[in-house]
Amino acid sequence: MSENEDKYTKRLQELVQDTTMPGNDRRVAILMESVKPQLAGNEILLALQNPTVNSSMIKTLIKYDAQVNYENLIFAFNRKTAFFKLLLEAANTQVRQEMITRNPDILIRFIGKSGDARLATYKLIIEECPLDINYANYDERTALQECLSRGLDDLFGYLITRPDIDLNKTNGQHFRSPLQMALCSGQFSKCEDLIARFASVTNCDPTEIPCNYNGFMRTFADSRTHLRWTLGVKIDANKRGARGDCPI
Repeated sequence: MSENEDKYTKRLQELVQDTTMPGNDRRVAILMESVKPQLAGNEILLALQNPTVNSSMIKTLIKYDAQVNYENLIFAFNRKTAFFKLLLEAANTQVRQEMITRNPDILIRFIGKSGDARLATYKLIIEECPLDINYANYDERTALQECLSRGLDDLFGYLITRPDIDLNKTNGQHFRSPLQMALCSGQFSKCEDLIARFASVTNCDPTEIPCNYNGFMRTFADSRTHLRWTLGVKIDANKRGARGDCPI
């Protein structure tokens, strides 16, 4: 690298790190257009480390072929949903594969994120990355079960439309299926959504307690509510568990 090239490369890095000057994305664009400095490969990471960086700067760097690698993709994941979405869209297949290989639970981890781009980013991860949508984390929960646990309607509504979703996979905590989880937490509209997509209503946990029994016995008031709902959707209210008990 010549002295002049080195000077412009350093100037580019100064601009992406500068926290005092607004509109640095425009200065970066001008520099890239006029002198085309050699990229060092760490420009996006430097930008992400800048507390004042905005999406416009990330877009500008991507436009001029700044390197999108695993490190800055994960840094963006932990920093801001909008940045992560921009980098994921720009990442090549190899980078996306590395992200999934090293973070097979990334769908579940992403559920806790916020921001306007959350649902769009979630769809992007599933549709563009080679992952197992039914992967369970250390707690043996899948992404669908985590959505149920958190009451996230938008992500839940998208996941159950996926042809590769397993609606009957049980978790490790109580060995409950998504339908059992929804019943136990009183999320009846989600129960109806799951049944409409042919989730099993006869799944049992290890004690052989079926879906229609599992949700009833927390309190008497809750059991009446569950009973009305169960009879309404015509789940077998007479099926008995291992102890010979039935919901009635």
